[in-house]
Amino acid sequence: MAPPRIRRVAATSAEIHDWLEAFSSAVRSVDYARGARLFDPVALGFGSVAMRADGCEQLVREQWRKTWPVTRDFRFDLDLARIDVVGGVAWVASRWSSTGFDAAGVPFPRVGRSSIVLRRSAKGWLAVHTHFSLRPDAASAP
Repeated sequence: MAPPRIRRVAATSAEIHDWLEAFSSAVRSVDYARGARLFDPVALGFGSVAMRADGCEQLVREQWRKTWPVTRDFRFDLDLARIDVVGGVAWVASRWSSTGFDAAGVPFPRVGRSSIVLRRSAKGWLAVHTHFSLRPDAASAP
């Protein structure tokens, strides 16, 4: 029997969906400050551009500022997202999609996957670790 797509834990799965939607919206509007408010300041991130970013400030500088301006329509595939919540910690594994632009400004589908670890804080759910990568067969796209 296949595992459930989303493991529901009371209202927390909806809270995690809200976090994913808020982050997607920050990417689409290229709003680094809004995105950073969803992260713990000491979060560790791996990205499609930054091999490793220690802290949210470095993540913004070395990943987000290089990818968000040339990305359109970013969104997580919430229907296929796997979410698990144990106490004050949650993890998410989700596909994402967007439109990227090559050096000549020609659009192309940019798709990938992500894993995100969140912890509950007084400010709500904050990402403490993210890993975004392109789908393996998309890595050779323009």
